[in-house]
Amino acid sequence: YCMISASVSGSKVESVLVEQEIKKRNDANKFGLIISDMSPNKTGNKVSDQYTFYNIADSILEFSQNVLISKGTLVMKVFIGLGFEEFKSDLNEVFKGLASSNQSHLDKRAEKHT
Repeated sequence: YCMISASVSGSKVESVLVEQEIKKRNDANKFGLIISDMSPNKTGNKVSDQYTFYNIADSILEFSQNVLISKGTLVMKVFIGLGFEEFKSDLNEVFKGLASSNQSHLDKRAEKHT
């Protein structure tokens, strides 16, 4: 069990350093479960916000491929909108089964936990 809290700045170098630190804290063992509730700070520009979100989501997917055991589970927040279908396709290439739960927020943005 290893709980990590990380902020997202988008730097590939920082992502690699965070991944190395997580592996170090977990004695280089892989995880059976990753839960991610990360999302960018909203700018108010839906297109820009979606683009930024899916950059983060892609990083989480890549990270999970490096640190999850075979048949491990990834639970993450995914905003529905521009880029959703492409990201869902990427998830289907990596994971056998996808389950989802829709949630609606006060700002009327649909959110899906996948």
